[in-house]
Amino acid sequence: MLACNRISMNRSLSHLVEYRHGHSNGLQRFPIYVSQDCNDENVLTLLRSYGDQINILNQPDHSESSFQNINQNLKGYYRISRNYKWSLGQMFDERKYNLTIIVEDDLDVAPDFLDYFNSLAPLLIEDKSLFCISAWNDNGIPMLIDKSRIDLLYRSDFFPGLGWMLTRQLWDEELREKWPAAYWDEFMRTRAVRRGRACIRPEVSRSHTFGQKGVSNGQFFDSYLRFNHLNDKSFVFNSSLLRITLKPDIYDPQFLTEVYNKSVLLDNLSQLPHLAQTLPQDTTYRLEYKTQADFVAAARLLGAMEDFKEGVARTAYMGIVSIFFRGRRIYLAPGGSRGWNNNEYPDWK
Repeated sequence: MLACNRISMNRSLSHLVEYRHGHSNGLQRFPIYVSQDCNDENVLTLLRSYGDQINILNQPDHSESSFQNINQNLKGYYRISRNYKWSLGQMFDERKYNLTIIVEDDLDVAPDFLDYFNSLAPLLIEDKSLFCISAWNDNGIPMLIDKSRIDLLYRSDFFPGLGWMLTRQLWDEELREKWPAAYWDEFMRTRAVRRGRACIRPEVSRSHTFGQKGVSNGQFFDSYLRFNHLNDKSFVFNSSLLRITLKPDIYDPQFLTEVYNKSVLLDNLSQLPHLAQTLPQDTTYRLEYKTQADFVAAARLLGAMEDFKEGVARTAYMGIVSIFFRGRRIYLAPGGSRGWNNNEYPDWK
């Protein structure tokens, strides 16, 4: 966990400790490290109150010489990225863990948060077409998800963050030497990092941010993030099955068949408000887009996030965004092809 001066981090940390108690040998299987930046005495006192339940790390470099000419309002991004790099170095270079789950100090976590990552860890290690596992669905507000499908997982070309896991191999071979001075999350969404790989993300989020105040000044918080639905039930995933069904040779053809062969193609946006009056409840629908304006118009009508990072919409896989709207599954999908390969995304901003 990365911490600074947010005393409300106790909300996140206490849940991690609580949910870990449900695992045999949990203290050893899921050791919790908190990397504190900022030298905040109140936060340090809080951390010490946990005793041997957690491990406290103190990020040693608090100088600003490397970004002294940066606008004061932007310096927080540099401090965060520095703490990330130092903390990841502690986990992978010093302690030699093969996997690390990163949790910010403003994240609530679901009761099955640790189970979720534990079940997907073997897949991340084996499947070289993946580079992360995330607990977050960017379009995870109640009106856009099927809250009953806590079992449903997706591959995603968009890096979600907000509670995520990576491997030591990725750190060793790719990230350590390239880690940016600031805006680490934007860096993780670049083509240079993605390299044609995907992440796994859930239909129902296993994390939820309560960080309205922070370096981003609450960007997207009031319009999207505060409403994101956090799973409140435990679910036991079949790790062996996931190692088969989420690999691209199985997942991709099934996903494309579901989207392009089994869904009903909608002619235009005006049909969206009237879906409940047409075909049976379990019918899925497809709305195709060919331009950025097409996608933005559809996302705006549905209430989904409409921005792109290096051509990739949030939650998209092969350009396809899955939404659950008024009880119906709707796919926003590229028209004129059966999805895009990872290197075929347009240069939409």
